[in-house]
Amino acid sequence: MNTHEISREIVSHACHLSSGVEEEIRHRAYQIWEERGRHCDGALDDWLKAEAEILSRHVFHCVKPMALTVH
Repeated sequence: MNTHEISREIVSHACHLSSGVEEEIRHRAYQIWEERGRHCDGALDDWLKAEAEILSRHVFHCVKPMALTVH
């Protein structure tokens, strides 16, 4: 499997995840907001941090099994 095929698989996998992923991001962003002391500013930063955490976890789980099959 070449890099282009791996990228295509990641995008395909991400499309299937979209429904539950947004809720995970929303929940994590709320947790981050609470951890910061519930300050009004920083909502976008909280969302972006949560998004990065959640999406990197999903991509890792998608890529890891594929990486084992690439020779």
